Amino acid sequence: MELRRLQATDLFAMVRLLNAIGFKELKTAINFDEIKEARKNITDENKESVTVEIGTNIVMSLVPFIFEKLAVAETEIYTFVGGIAGIKTKDVAKMDAIEFIDLITEIFQKEEFKDFFKRASKLIK
Repeated sequence: MELRRLQATDLFAMVRLLNAIGFKELKTAINFDEIKEARKNITDENKESVTVEIGTNIVMSLVPFIFEKLAVAETEIYTFVGGIAGIKTKDVAKMDAIEFIDLITEIFQKEEFKDFFKRASKLIK
């Protein structure tokens, strides 16, 4: 399945999803101390690789958290996933469970998500 590039509208869909899940709870899924520690070790030579590693770790921390909260934000998840994958919300709901999990994982592993979280990690002091 081909996923389209993320658009500005996806940010709003993601915010709706995060609100449904519970943003305060979401923050517990990310180890901010680990991020701060990794940032301390950034040098000119490893800046790019450490920054990508931080972003990847954030994304991979979010995937299990979102799976735990599927029932809480079911409609928002179907809408978000369907929008990026070009699938109607009702058709996302009818997907094979394994295919659905693979699709969510693929979306969160998109380079744009990694870039987003890489940039977001720079805001953490």
